[in-house]
Amino acid sequence: MSKKTGSLLLIAIVIALVAVGYRYIHFRTTHAVSDAAFIKSDRLSTLAFKVGGKVIEMTKTANSPVKKGELLAKIDPVDFITAKEELQHRLHALTQKIGATKLQRVRLKKMLALQSEISGNDVSALRQSIASASMKIASAKTRLAKL
Repeated sequence: MSKKTGSLLLIAIVIALVAVGYRYIHFRTTHAVSDAAFIKSDRLSTLAFKVGGKVIEMTKTANSPVKKGELLAKIDPVDFITAKEELQHRLHALTQKIGATKLQRVRLKKMLALQSEISGNDVSALRQSIASASMKIASAKTRLAKL
């Protein structure tokens, strides 16, 4: 194959890809794509719900005019009610856990204060024991010196 034929073939492929790309972009801007069918429309509108869920009632029909902020559908509230109750139970459990932790903290503070006092008393007793032992050693040395 000559260079001229290869170049022409390459240019033809590029032109074909540009044409296909243009047709695809034009199609996507003029048609709404859904899972079930292609819908041709003069203009596209983007619809979005603030939350997801199962639609239980549609308030508008196909091709009926819609104004901004108008209710289009009602969503089944059961999932949201269940989630709300679950969160309330978790909140209640966490509140109780916080209360229990606060009580445990108070108990631990008291226990630490008592332990600190007991340790202080033990230190004082040991110091007195050391002083007493020192006196006994001094007494023993004095007796040894006398002997």
